[in-house]
Parts: sequence; C-alpha cells; structure tokens
Amino acid sequence: MAVAVVSVSFAAILFRLSGVAGFPAAAWRLGIGSLVTLVILFLLGGPERGIRPRDMGLMVLGGLALALHFGFWFISLEHIRVGPSTLIVDAYPAVLAIIGHIFFGERYGYRDVVGSLLAIMGLAGMVITTYGYELTTPGGDVVVGLVTVLISLAMVTTYFIIGKFMRLRIGTWTYTSIVYPSAFLATLVITLGTGESLLPPSPESYIYLILLGIVPMIGGHTVINYLLPRLRSLTVTIPVITEPIGASLLAYIVLGETLPLEASIWIGITVLGVGLVISSEEAG
Repeated sequence: MAVAVVSVSFAAILFRLSGVAGFPAAAWRLGIGSLVTLVILFLLGGPERGIRPRDMGLMVLGGLALALHFGFWFISLEHIRVGPSTLIVDAYPAVLAIIGHIFFGERYGYRDVVGSLLAIMGLAGMVITTYGYELTTPGGDVVVGLVTVLISLAMVTTYFIIGKFMRLRIGTWTYTSIVYPSAFLATLVITLGTGESLLPPSPESYIYLILLGIVPMIGGHTVINYLLPRLRSLTVTIPVITEPIGASLLAYIVLGETLPLEASIWIGITVLGVGLVISSEEAG
C-alpha cells in the first residue's frame, strides 16, 4: 500500500511537467504501462487460459472506465489546482466501501468509520489551508475543472468495482494485460478523433511521459489491483486518499505551489485516520 500511495502521488506532477494535454497524456501513460505489463506477463509465462467472453467484456469495460478516468482527470488539472483536483477524485473509497459491504459482504467497524471521517476531514483541511478557496489554475475554467474531475471520480469508482469483482478469480498480470491495453486503445481513439496531437512539446517531455507510464501505473495501479482480492475495498483504497498530500508536497517542491506550515496538522490527522482503518483490518 505504501508503494502504491507514493507511486500515484507522482501522477499529477509528471503530467504537469510533460506539457501534454489530457487524453494524449493518458494515451502515453496507458501505452507505456501496457507495454511494460505485456513484457512482464510474457516473462511470467503468458496469460491464464479459460477466460470467459463475459469476463473479457467486463475487463474491456473496466479499461474504458480507466481511460475516461485518466483523460478527464488530466483535463481537470489544466483548469483546477493539483490539491483540490486530487481531493475530489480520491473520494472514491467511500463509494467503494458501501459497494463492498453490499455486494462483497465486507464488514466495517467503528475504527473504519472514525478513521475514514478523520482522513477525509484532514485532507479537506489540508487542501483549504494550502490552496484557500482558490481552485483554478492561471487561465483555467473552474466549471470545466469541476465537471471533468467529477466524471473522473465516477469512472475510477467503476474501474475499481469491476477490478474487485474480476480479481477474485483472475490473476493480476492477466487482468491488467487486458484492462490497460483496452484503456490505451480507448484513449488513442479519443485523441485521434478530437484531432489532438500525440507529439510531446519537447524532448524532456518523453522522460516525464515514460515515468508517468511506469511509476503511477505499474507501481500504483498494478499494486492496487494486486491487493484488491486480498483486503477489503476500504483498506486498499483509503491509503490512496493521502495522494493529495504527496501531490501537494511535490507541487511545492517542483512547481513552487504554496504549502503552509499549518497544513502539517491536517496531514497528521489524515495519516491518523488512515492508520485507524489499516489497524482495523489487522484486528479483523
């Protein structure tokens, strides 16, 4: 979980540094992630056999949801700042916890409830302390930013619901070898259909795009997919709620965005909340 959290925290920064627009950046991220995944799957002996057409259809649907999640989230980052955008899009653990309880029989106790509330409260406090009520980036449109990040939230929730269901019987690398390329093809079609350029603006952009396809994709999403059938939905995803903390720290270091000292108090509250949820898993 620690590897996943650190890895996904780099996504927003690497995207901003690449200088590539929303869906083209998503296509690069998914294309590189797919290539790495397929190479690893080949070295491990190839995909599992006996995958049913219904399962294949669900995984392709999960790939489409992942593509839309990345594309719309990257667009939101062009209009609203890193902290608020990641705060909204990382609200999906609450939805997944409800679905996990109803459809997968997952049980949640007082530590889970209190921990989740503390994590969300601390995260909201950190974002407000850091960014105030100024949401937009220079030249951004707050309405476009909020609409696209909410669509991204809905899509990532759909993606993890399908992942939780499919990973109960399909291995990590077989699953991701179908989902990631499906997502890549979807972003590629959307990019070409809208006439956006896939060419990075500078040679340095290639470095950031390659890192975008490896660090948050393999180290982040693949690790989360590995954990989905092994832990409760809330336990797997609630640590990722700290992504805005890592993203904001990196934005402060790399992009020069503000990060006041008072934010450390809210960061501590968020970490405490996440710790309560994880300790509840261990106690169970």
